[in-house]
Amino acid sequence: MPVGITGSFNAVDVRDLAEGVIACAHKGRKGEGYILSNCFLSIQDLELVSRYTGIPEVKLFLPVWSAKVIAFFSEIQAKMTKKPARFTAFSIYNLARNNNFSCDKAKRELGYSTRTNDQTIADTVKWLQQEGKIGSTASCIETA
Repeated sequence: MPVGITGSFNAVDVRDLAEGVIACAHKGRKGEGYILSNCFLSIQDLELVSRYTGIPEVKLFLPVWSAKVIAFFSEIQAKMTKKPARFTAFSIYNLARNNNFSCDKAKRELGYSTRTNDQTIADTVKWLQQEGKIGSTASCIETA
């Protein structure tokens, strides 16, 4: 994408999430809740994707208010064309909200652990290439 949106998220590798759910079933205390997150990641931090794909980094980031305007028109266009919207009000909301969650309790009580975002992105790009979902840039892929 030539333009990004200022925002953040808290993504966790699905492998870590699955292990966390299993640990919760075996070690979790009755009536307790556990946050199985990873760490805060800004959209600007997604330069990791560029590192592993060779795709140029996004250099321009729009403020949230302008992304909301684009989402409004994107949703109208999607209704008219019957094609999925590139941006939705809900996706912008999720990028703009507080995504700084703590999984300290899950680490302490369940032994929960997570891979680095770098490793997850590298593994995801490699898998997508193997599946033929994205082009191969093998020279860019390293084992994290």
